[in-house]
Amino acid sequence: LAPDVLLMEEHVNAKAGELFAFTTDYRLVVRTLSRAQAELFISRLGPYTAHLLEHKFSLLQRCFGLYRVSSKHSAEPLFVAVMGNVFPADRPLHECHDAFAPPSGA
Repeated sequence: LAPDVLLMEEHVNAKAGELFAFTTDYRLVVRTLSRAQAELFISRLGPYTAHLLEHKFSLLQRCFGLYRVSSKHSAEPLFVAVMGNVFPADRPLHECHDAFAPPSGA
């Protein structure tokens, strides 16, 4: 990343061991996912893409990439999602839902 677009780590509502960060301009959100979360997101790509194509002004975050990062120092790969931030940085959130979480009651 360019020096003017560095990440600011944020731990609000992040589970232990997860990274949740914004670029300094708050335009992008970067977060780590578990393997199960990554697989769940991949399984929902069809309906997700169809929704975004049909609803141009949807407030669903645009996912710009889902990356699998492997290291010879770790047996488990790291999954990283890069998404657009749909919320203005200068306004508080009243309610937040996790698109990578399983449906309620599952």
